[in-house]
Amino acid sequence: AKSTAEKLKMRGETVNIDNIRRFVNQEAKTASENINNAGAKLRSTFERGSNRSGDLGYFIKKAIGLVLVFFSISMLIGFITGGFVANFQLFGAGGDLQKVNDLIFKDTGTIWMLVFGIILIVLIPLLGMLLTGVRLLIDSTKRVRGLNWAFLVLFISGIVMIILGSGNVFRDFRRVGEISRKIEMDSISSDTIFVHVHSDTIFTGRGYDDEHEFFDLVEIQPSRTIYGEPISFRVEPIDNDEKPYLIVEKYSNGFNLIDAGERASRIEFDYAVNGNVVTMDPLFTTPASDPYRAQNVNITLYAPEGMHIAFNKNIGFISWYDEYEDSTVEMTEDGLE
Repeated sequence: AKSTAEKLKMRGETVNIDNIRRFVNQEAKTASENINNAGAKLRSTFERGSNRSGDLGYFIKKAIGLVLVFFSISMLIGFITGGFVANFQLFGAGGDLQKVNDLIFKDTGTIWMLVFGIILIVLIPLLGMLLTGVRLLIDSTKRVRGLNWAFLVLFISGIVMIILGSGNVFRDFRRVGEISRKIEMDSISSDTIFVHVHSDTIFTGRGYDDEHEFFDLVEIQPSRTIYGEPISFRVEPIDNDEKPYLIVEKYSNGFNLIDAGERASRIEFDYAVNGNVVTMDPLFTTPASDPYRAQNVNITLYAPEGMHIAFNKNIGFISWYDEYEDSTVEMTEDGLE
């Protein structure tokens, strides 16, 4: 690098104190201007990058807001117009909340407590999403005082309603009670047992292969409740030296074994054993005061190998043996054939 004196000589200027001071001042001023220009360019570069980043964040915020608004409105429309209450399908009730209540809850207030509880826990989050989406779209920072707390209180209230409404019912399904009876068939006079199922005079017109919702085969009367299902009948083999016998089992759920057993004992199922003939109803009943607690009846006929079983046309009401209707089959070691 050239010295200051050499630079002054190159300019044709005399080398003295005044010229050196003036030259240094000019050089310092030039350097300062260059530094300021470089800083301005760097600052401008950062500002342009910052603007680009802000534009991307703005776009993402609006997109999220649009998605939240669209989703929440769509769900709200589906929730309301889809008829959550009008088409309530619990146990295939076909929208009849009163029938569900009469059979399961036995208390008008309980079913509506459950319904309103479900509405709150679904509706409040949707409204919260809708409000958040609108705020993002309009760049609003204003908040309604106490609104968040109100939403939280309503949501918790919905949970409490569901817990209170369902607690007394679901605890009644904790235990299974059973009442069983064995009927010996000592007076068999031939190698054929006739299984006759009575005609269905309550749920008329039902077919063996028809698929029914649960409530299609339930009738609630003032003094009793009639169930066309679930009844299960089957035939199982026993040793050849044993005599045939029938086992009838009645089941019900309850809060404890005593409660469940008492409900099972109140099931009324008509059947009879007369010599070689077993007759049964295609339905059973419970007292009107007993709510539905998964009551059911199982019937098992035990027969030795070589015994023939003759079914009438209604066997399909209570068994998958409908393929054997109006037929006679033989008990083998592998079952009916």
